Amino acid sequence: ADILSRGGLDSSEWRLNPQMVEQIWERLGRVRVNLFATQAMTHCPLWFSLEMGGGPLGVDGFAHPWLQELLYAFPPLQLLPLTLERIHQEEARVLLIVPQWPRQLWFATLAQMISADPWPLPLRRDLLTQAEGLLWLLASFGTCFQ
Repeated sequence: ADILSRGGLDSSEWRLNPQMVEQIWERLGRVRVNLFATQAMTHCPLWFSLEMGGGPLGVDGFAHPWLQELLYAFPPLQLLPLTLERIHQEEARVLLIVPQWPRQLWFATLAQMISADPWPLPLRRDLLTQAEGLLWLLASFGTCFQ
């Protein structure tokens, strides 16, 4: 009933599997701040909320200064170009989760910005979930960039 009462699923509200996030933390460093999250989606103690009601750092990560530390971002696809622009402007250090889509216009920009080799995320049926883990995205999704 909760999904229906919210008007259905939000195509931007995918959550990366917590075990995968732990592997990313072990490999690239633990992160405290999620730039784009909801309380149900976040993997970090601090986040900028994607919805009204806010997170501990406020609503809309673009409307606030970013902390000068390693940040985590799994932005909705429609926000990816703006996210890359902001990372570049602030020279921010970000663990960025994005699809491995080299034909997209933003991918060339991303390739010029990375500071470490990309880490392709393994294919697993529960890599991305929605609705508090009730729905899975059955696809090879992406890569972690730093």
